[in-house]
Amino acid sequence: FERLAAIPYTAIPIGTAVSLQGKWPLIYPRKETKDYGTKAKVEGVYQPGERVAVIDDLTTTGLSKFEIIETLTHEGLRVEDIVVLIDRESGANEKLIGAGFRLHAVFTLTKLVGLLEEQGLITHEQSLAVEKFIRESRTV
Repeated sequence: FERLAAIPYTAIPIGTAVSLQGKWPLIYPRKETKDYGTKAKVEGVYQPGERVAVIDDLTTTGLSKFEIIETLTHEGLRVEDIVVLIDRESGANEKLIGAGFRLHAVFTLTKLVGLLEEQGLITHEQSLAVEKFIRESRTV
């Protein structure tokens, strides 16, 4: 990919940090289109045809990712990869794969809960409750 696209607004600080560390240029699609100035739907410098990795804090069902992907592709950008800190394991991965995208998660919710339990920050019962929540909240 040539650029990162941070999902507004929670992922902009994450995208900025990754952009600075990896030296990838950062753009971001606006939640609302400006009705003044350039009326840009995507802020930042980019060229149609460039590959963009979408970055966000977490994913649940993946629906918000599809909205952003639509905005980016409408502007001529190519999206293949979505990177998140946490995959809540509620069906986003399967939906994104089914649509031809790759989801990369730093943590799954299961892994994160396991680490918290290993560190003694949550009890085994709390860990089991989260596992049950994950199973019951899957949308796929």
